[in-house]
Amino acid sequence: MSLALQPCALARKARVPAKAPQPVEAPPPDPLAGAWPSRQAPQLGDGTFRSELLVAARRLVGLSNSFDEDGFLRHLAYVLDLAYKRDLPDDAWVRTAVRRAAGRGVLKKDAKARPGDLAVFSMDRARPGSPKAARLLIGVVESSSKGVVRFIAPLGDTVSRAVARPGKKANPDDTAIIECRTAEPPRAPPPSRKGKAKGKGKAKAPKPPRALPCRAGEMWIGRIPADSLAPLF
Repeated sequence: MSLALQPCALARKARVPAKAPQPVEAPPPDPLAGAWPSRQAPQLGDGTFRSELLVAARRLVGLSNSFDEDGFLRHLAYVLDLAYKRDLPDDAWVRTAVRRAAGRGVLKKDAKARPGDLAVFSMDRARPGSPKAARLLIGVVESSSKGVVRFIAPLGDTVSRAVARPGKKANPDDTAIIECRTAEPPRAPPPSRKGKAKGKGKAKAPKPPRALPCRAGEMWIGRIPADSLAPLF
């Protein structure tokens, strides 16, 4: 004889205890999140091209007898996978890149540079603001504020930090990117015998020699935005 189970007993028998909810595992932290710019780890970028270009330049600061103007740009292009060794002539990387930028309209004449942009300077006193200067310099911008552009570039025999205040007048606080000197003093004209015989006035005194352009602000040409760099190679 079988005993019929009450409905409440069947429900109690079929009831399965609910499992406790499993904790959701948090994703691992992004090692580059908030890493750039970082005073604690200035050698790290945040994965963007702009930041990686800047930190690549920062790693070179202080190196001596290693980079000239072309070698500096060539190194950055190699480590950022922009170019191969065969892309540009060894002695014309800067000149070729700047003239391509000027021809394609990406060489900006203003000073609104952002970190990672390239600052372009003339090293030719005869053409202080022209991309057609015989010798050019490129630096990587670290910061720009209130008309002051701070950048990294090979100056002399050392990769150094420098300052430029783009403008027509020389600023003594700007970095000298070439040797500062004065123009050769003009030669005084020989005295005129004819004028002396007639008792004419004294010859005009020669003008004092003028200072030749040498500081970064005077030699400023413009800037190449970081996102416009890759197509130049």
